[in-house]
Amino acid sequence: MRVTLNGIVSADDDKWIYEWFGYSAFSPQQVRDAIAANPEGEELVLEINSPGGSVFAGSEMYSVLRSCGISTRAEIQSLAASAASYLCLGCDRVAISPVAQMMIHLPSTTTSGDRTEHQRSIGMLDSTREAILNAYELKAGVKSNRASLRRMMSSETWLSAQDAMGLGLVDEILGLS
Repeated sequence: MRVTLNGIVSADDDKWIYEWFGYSAFSPQQVRDAIAANPEGEELVLEINSPGGSVFAGSEMYSVLRSCGISTRAEIQSLAASAASYLCLGCDRVAISPVAQMMIHLPSTTTSGDRTEHQRSIGMLDSTREAILNAYELKAGVKSNRASLRRMMSSETWLSAQDAMGLGLVDEILGLS
């Protein structure tokens, strides 16, 4: 079964807001629904085109995909950036179009309040960075290491299909395997 996940990565409760303003969005519930509707014995293919969005919704989708117990495949059609760059790594296999890109960067947030509030936000951002790195490192295996992936996140790195494959973040380039 094929499912299209286009637009902003959103929490379930926030998806309607994006759609109300005319933006495409998808949320963990769509992934859960696709898993539940997938015919037995069939591979679930997620076609992804996303600039990213909610880090926590992306993490939830990653975890749901990793534990779903069915064969899954992500196909990056044009862009898997930010939260989309690691949610797709929850699939068993990741393919990328030869004209698509991945973008990885540090998580971000906004904070208001006193110095203590800002320090709490820094702690949350550091912890979130390490959680995202777990997904990248697990997928990359021996093709890359945590330190180099952390440096790429710190520099906001755009990866061509070949670069993503060389780093071990994707398994194949569509049409070339």
